Amino acid sequence: MTLATLLSQLLNGLQYGLLLFLIASGLTLIFGVLGIINLAHGSLFMIGAYVAFLVARSTGSLWLALPVAIACGVGLGLLLERFLFRHFYKREHLDQVLLTFALILIFEELRSALVGNDFHAVPVPAALDFSVPITAGFSYAAYRFVVIGVCLLLAALLFWWVERTKMGAIIRAAAETPVAGTPISGGTSTLTASPTAGRCAVHPAGRAESSTARHRTTPTAPP
Repeated sequence: MTLATLLSQLLNGLQYGLLLFLIASGLTLIFGVLGIINLAHGSLFMIGAYVAFLVARSTGSLWLALPVAIACGVGLGLLLERFLFRHFYKREHLDQVLLTFALILIFEELRSALVGNDFHAVPVPAALDFSVPITAGFSYAAYRFVVIGVCLLLAALLFWWVERTKMGAIIRAAAETPVAGTPISGGTSTLTASPTAGRCAVHPAGRAESSTARHRTTPTAPP
């Protein structure tokens, strides 16, 4: 194995590992605080990619697509929590599995109807369409470094939110003892909606970045 191959594998592994961390952190947060088994977790990640793709295709700007995808993620998270998840907190896990599996089917059919089953390219922004030389025989795409940086920034912000803010303290208390968060927060609405919306905001950001890094969006999403 050459040095260039080793560096390429290491950087690619770091990039995709950070993206998987964003998915896993959201899944852990929702299950730990709300007790919801959300099989549609991957579908929410997919939605961020396609929203970014559709906006980028219409406007030609990925920089505009990113905040739009994040806003749509927050809105979707609030809607799902308000009209679906909230009614399943005290239900058995099997009921939650059936609900979220139904969401997978719905999101998949909507995706197929709206954008089809083909692969779709997300063009790299001109400002990042170059390579950074690492060694004499190896260079790495600048936008992949940006993806790594964005993922690290989101991870740091997530850590700060959970560990250093009042809402984070409430969330951690609720994760340990579900009834503990309610008196502090003044009700369950804010407590339950915040992690759901936050998780759905992080996912479109990470997924939109990964769509650019891979130069395509995938037509299907794992649960």
